[in-house]
Amino acid sequence: MTALRRLLTSLPRTKPASWMLVLGGSLLFGMFGVGAPTTYAQSLTLIWSDEFNSVTSSNVDNTKWTFESGNNGGWGNNELEFYTSRTNNAYVGGGLLHIHAQVENTNGFRFTSARMKTQGLFWTLYGRIEWRSRFPSGTGMWPALWMMGTNIANLGWPGCGEIDVVENNGTPNFEQGSIHSGTDATQIYNFTGGDSVTNFHVYDLDWTSNSITWSVDGTPYETQTSWGSSTGNPYPFPFNQPFFLLMNLATGGNYVGNPSTNAIAASLPQEIQVDYVRVYQFVPTTIPPPTPTGLTATAIGPSVLLNWNASTNTVSYNVKRATHSGGPYTTNANVTATSFTDSSVTNCTIYYYVVSAVNAVGESTNSNEAAATPVGYSYYFAVNSGGSAASPFVADTDEVGGTVAATSTATIVTSSVTNPAPQAVYKTERYGNFVYTFSGLTTGTSYTVRLHEAEIYWSGAGQREFNVFINGKQVLTNFDIFARAGAMNTAVIEQYAVTPMANGQISITYSNGAVDQAKSSGIEIILPAPAAPVGVTATGEVGQVVLAWSAVPGAASYDIGRSTISGGPYTNLMVSGITTTNYTDTGLASGTTYYYVVSAVAGVCDAGTNSAQVSATTTGSGAFAAWQTQYFNSPTNPLAAGNVDADGTGQNNLFKYVAGLDPTNPSSIFILMVASVTNQPTQMNLIFNPVVGGRTYTPQFTTDMVSGVWTQLTGYAGPVTNGNQATITDMNAVPSNEFYRIDIGCNTCPYP
Repeated sequence: MTALRRLLTSLPRTKPASWMLVLGGSLLFGMFGVGAPTTYAQSLTLIWSDEFNSVTSSNVDNTKWTFESGNNGGWGNNELEFYTSRTNNAYVGGGLLHIHAQVENTNGFRFTSARMKTQGLFWTLYGRIEWRSRFPSGTGMWPALWMMGTNIANLGWPGCGEIDVVENNGTPNFEQGSIHSGTDATQIYNFTGGDSVTNFHVYDLDWTSNSITWSVDGTPYETQTSWGSSTGNPYPFPFNQPFFLLMNLATGGNYVGNPSTNAIAASLPQEIQVDYVRVYQFVPTTIPPPTPTGLTATAIGPSVLLNWNASTNTVSYNVKRATHSGGPYTTNANVTATSFTDSSVTNCTIYYYVVSAVNAVGESTNSNEAAATPVGYSYYFAVNSGGSAASPFVADTDEVGGTVAATSTATIVTSSVTNPAPQAVYKTERYGNFVYTFSGLTTGTSYTVRLHEAEIYWSGAGQREFNVFINGKQVLTNFDIFARAGAMNTAVIEQYAVTPMANGQISITYSNGAVDQAKSSGIEIILPAPAAPVGVTATGEVGQVVLAWSAVPGAASYDIGRSTISGGPYTNLMVSGITTTNYTDTGLASGTTYYYVVSAVAGVCDAGTNSAQVSATTTGSGAFAAWQTQYFNSPTNPLAAGNVDADGTGQNNLFKYVAGLDPTNPSSIFILMVASVTNQPTQMNLIFNPVVGGRTYTPQFTTDMVSGVWTQLTGYAGPVTNGNQATITDMNAVPSNEFYRIDIGCNTCPYP
């Protein structure tokens, strides 16, 4: 835990290890070892722990922990507390460790607290380090659970390395994990929904020979890897050696903004509470994982939600899909979670799914098969009769008369109907004589009315028969749900095409028939399909095609199909939510003819027929085309497109073109690192490479990652070049609150 800058690039957590942003012909780039979360196909073996469950003594176990005492010159961070080993500041009670900070004048200091460590008693190399704890909040509070290299006595800090598993500055809605070794890297985890560090959470650190992953309550949020932390660093990468554990509650210091002692005193007393500390070793598995069980598939609007049970010793899961029961299946996703939402589906098509588990040894057999039919209905009304909201059905409304029945607890069979309502809809009902009236509809337009029913009371035919009228016309006479479904607790749907009355209303009347009383489980009124777009145009430009079309009444959005063959088949561009009447299809090969169709989407099955086909041919791009030819033999090579990451580095061809890099060489990448300047707390070095002739490199900074506003750095020294590496020194750095990136410009690299 240090006062050095906690460096963050503007890299979102979900992005790969390197990132790129194109703005007005310049490229902004920065990189640290932030990548995808690491998952281990290994079992965990507990090798050390402290559960703090002593009932005979309030003393900390001195066979596991030792204390550091004093202030030690503020511990290099201007801290204000005096650490002690007394039970006033660290004690065990109620199954918890309490690290207690308080106002207490001791040895010339106003505050006392505790700092514990396992140095000389326990250390570990790799594995999972896990704390369950809660933190205080308030001005000047600096709680931390962290680790230091065992060779600190020989190398000192930061050469020994430091891993901050979790620390916080008194603000309750976030925590952060960091590494320090002469080069810093940090990511923040933000709590949501009113949660905070003041509640108990499990903080895990998964540490291997080439990565360190942080998680909160099982959710990974940061991964650091060795390749992002060694270049230009005067110290060797230290995270492949043993580390010992530390816990402390500091008060004041650089990290918390050096508040006044009076402000800190107002926050005290405070304490860290630790439920347990556990250290595990990873034991590699020697067999493939077992087959996943319990696969379910649920249509959620125009997508399918899959859920299954976790398999032991699993790295990831292959999600496989077919349009015929029994396959053949195509793998369309590999995920680490036990759920997946398939959005690349076509409305009203039945999809069949299986899931297999994967680890380093092999792949399991396929799970049970589960099927679902996505539907993109766009509802004008969807009502749960006699019940509360069950999306997309709203709570019972627009009715007059009738009585609400008790809710059923039975499971409703829906396999015999297409696009059933949620289970909750069939478990409720309104019964008796009643009328639903839906207003505001468009006269002269045909709507689809779907009446949902399930017999949840009677257990045989002939026990309920009733009538239904739509706009005064009888559509069901002595309707028997049980006889229609063939069983109790089984869904049926009656569907009709209905044109609203002159007043824009659809009226649905339920009346008692020959036996018992009428009932309704739910009602849908569905918008009609939109017409095909007209007036579609396509204009070819360098590496892109600009499309435009006329608006379609009733369309919520538009889909675009593209092909390189006239007449298709067309590939949906999967651009969700195009609500405008224009779109630019980018990243295309130069000198190539593309064919397009556009369809309007209102969410209805089989809605939105394709427009007439249009076509356009992309043009060449001069210098960029020559560059594409140099590396890919032709501008039309699919790998040569500007938005393609040809060598898998996370830096696409357009970036490498402007930055002067080789798009076919994974080691040809641009790297930005930030390092502190020895004995200069207000200075920070920006180290980047490679520096290529004909380019300009302009440093930018921000102190507010949320706003996304970047400012050109001024008052800096450099750049100082050493071979193909350059160093810029920020002479007025703001520790722990400043973030950097490099704007790369190339006036000789024209690209439209």
